[in-house]
Amino acid sequence: MQFFLVGVFLGVSAVATATGTLCPTELISNDIEELEEMKVDPDYPQKNMAAIPLSEWLKPRMGFAQQMRLREALYLQNPGKVFQFLPEHAEAFHQASRALLDRLVLHLSASFPFYYRIEGDEIVELINRRRFNFKNPVYHPLVVAGLLVPDDLILNLPDARKGGQWTMVGGFLATPTNWKLDDFLKLDIHEIHGDVANYSAISRMVERLMNKDRAGYVTTRTNWFLRTTAELALYGDNVFPTDINLQNFGQRTYLRSEFETLSFVPFGGASAKTHAVLFTIRPRVWRMDFVKAQAPEKGKEIAVSASNPLSRGHQWASLLSQFFGFTPTP
Repeated sequence: MQFFLVGVFLGVSAVATATGTLCPTELISNDIEELEEMKVDPDYPQKNMAAIPLSEWLKPRMGFAQQMRLREALYLQNPGKVFQFLPEHAEAFHQASRALLDRLVLHLSASFPFYYRIEGDEIVELINRRRFNFKNPVYHPLVVAGLLVPDDLILNLPDARKGGQWTMVGGFLATPTNWKLDDFLKLDIHEIHGDVANYSAISRMVERLMNKDRAGYVTTRTNWFLRTTAELALYGDNVFPTDINLQNFGQRTYLRSEFETLSFVPFGGASAKTHAVLFTIRPRVWRMDFVKAQAPEKGKEIAVSASNPLSRGHQWASLLSQFFGFTPTP
């Protein structure tokens, strides 16, 4: 199992890392295990939520080294795009970010010692030999956290002006799937999902999860998309070429999945203890030819999901069914 990092010598776009070396922006997975672990729900929105022990949270996977170099390069290229927060929530956001960074330093070094080590006031990301002072960080604490892990980090706090609804107040977003922080800052959880068909079917479940801490556990969820690019950072609108057909479908389309987690970040000290809700998002990309050759049953699950008229992938339902040899039930 490995990841193929598509190099600039193939004409792929690239961004510069802190050392000045170029880092390609495409990352195609060849990880069969992670593909087979991906959960696909025929319903929409996809519920497929599960709890994992805290020891598995933010676990490094194949492609970690390349992902981390790319995230750093994307931040250095455009820090104001990758990291944002609402000024009116600056104090609480900083406290929550500080608490999250402290938690990550302990968790990452204890759970994944081959990847992270604490040395004095620094945590060392061992694969790329990057060092971060976590006691007195040069960057905002959430920036350091976002540069330590291959997941995007989104913090939500209750907003009194919205009746206490959980609201996106800031985040570190380096590898999104066709959205920007500008689009969703200030929106509460219901407004964020306003364009999701049938969101009301799971809205109460989401609210319960955000209000009830399961000590020692993290809630996970996966989703899926079809895209015609393997670039990890997709900020713009999703535009599909019109010449995709059954003959070129396997080579020109990619299965993109996001592994998401939801967890609590307590902060504020014993006298004023509260918590933020943290969403983490990690994208993975597989070429469809690879999915068909190595995990055809997973491809059929995707085809079943796309056959649901509410699915955002419904436009691909016919091609997916033909490609994977699946006949949807009328």
